[in-house]
Amino acid sequence: MGNDEKDDLKYVCSLIEYISRATKNKVADIVKLLGKKEIGRQLELAEVNHSLSFEQVADEIIEAFGIKEGSFDSVGNCEYKVPSNDLLYS
Repeated sequence: MGNDEKDDLKYVCSLIEYISRATKNKVADIVKLLGKKEIGRQLELAEVNHSLSFEQVADEIIEAFGIKEGSFDSVGNCEYKVPSNDLLYS
């Protein structure tokens, strides 16, 4: 696997993680909902989607798949302080 493919894979994994946090769903539920075909399509689109707003891409997927807000709070369930921009730049 070349660097471009690795970057695309990291992008799609990050996108799935972002969608799960934004909708308060488990990552596994988002993966199951999107399915193998859509995840493959997102891998194909990753090179182009890198240039788009991450939030825009996530919002389009959330809307297209009708992903409803769940009740899983991955940040609230952490046993450690989650880094934020405030902490990084203080």
